[in-house]
Amino acid sequence: MYNFSEISIITHVRLDTTERLRNFFIRENYYRSQCTQIEFVYVEDDTKETLKDHFDDYPGRKYQFVYNDDEFKKTSSYNIGAKLATRKYFCFLDLDCIIHPSQILESVEKLKGDENLGLILPYNGVALYLNDDAKHLFVDHHQSYEILEDMFPKSFDVYYKNDFLLVGNNQAVGGAVMARKENFEKYNGFNPNFQGWGFEDNELPRRVHKLGMGVVKLANIAHVLWHLPHEGKGASNKEHNPYYRKNNQVCTYVEQCSVEDLKEYIKQW
Repeated sequence: MYNFSEISIITHVRLDTTERLRNFFIRENYYRSQCTQIEFVYVEDDTKETLKDHFDDYPGRKYQFVYNDDEFKKTSSYNIGAKLATRKYFCFLDLDCIIHPSQILESVEKLKGDENLGLILPYNGVALYLNDDAKHLFVDHHQSYEILEDMFPKSFDVYYKNDFLLVGNNQAVGGAVMARKENFEKYNGFNPNFQGWGFEDNELPRRVHKLGMGVVKLANIAHVLWHLPHEGKGASNKEHNPYYRKNNQVCTYVEQCSVEDLKEYIKQW
C-alpha cells in the first residue's frame, strides 16, 4: 500500500454524463484499494449538488458545492479545493484520469528536493485514452493496474490505436499536476479567469516558469496518464465553448506580458 498521508487529491466535478459519475466510483475505488490515508477534495461546480449523494462514509473526503449555471470553472474550483485541503502536497487530478500512485509519490519526493520547483506533471506527457471496452475490462478486474499495463501501446505516436486505447497526446500538460502548498500560494494558484475548456492547462506552467520557478515532468516511459471515457448525453462540447477565444486571450497575455506586470496580474484573484 502507498502512504498518501502528505497528499491531497483535488478534483473539480461536473457530472454532465452518467459516465462521469461512474468514473468517480472507478477512480476513487482504485486509489482507496492502493493507498492509505488519502485525502480526497471535491469541488462540484453545477446547478445542482449531486456528487455528495453518492458518498459513502469514507472519512478522508472534503467537499464543496459551487452554484454555476454557465460553462464550468475548473481553475476556480481547483483554487477552492486548495483552500479546503489540509495536506502539504497537492495533486490536481481530473475526475476521468488515473496515474499510478508511485508516480504521485515520486513527484512528492522531487518537490521535497527542490524548493524552487513550482509545478510537476506526475507523468511523462503521454495521455492514453481508453475506449469503453477497456474501461469495462478495468472494472471487471477490480481496477487492477496490471490490466492497464497489458493495454500499453507499442507506439507513442499521436493517434496510434490498439484494441483498447488511443494515444491522445504525447506532449500533454493537463489532467494531472502537482505542487507544494507554499509555492502554489506564491504564484497564487490557478488562474480563475478561464471558463469552459481551453488553454487553462497551458497557461499555468508558462506563468510558473515566467515567475522564476521550475516546471518539470516525469521521464520514465511507463509513467503515463490514463484517461477514462465519459461520453454521453449532456457532455460538454469542447468545440463550441463560448469562452474559448477569451481563454486564448488570457493565455496569450500571460505569455507576452512583462514579469512585473505578471506579478501585479496574479494579485487580481
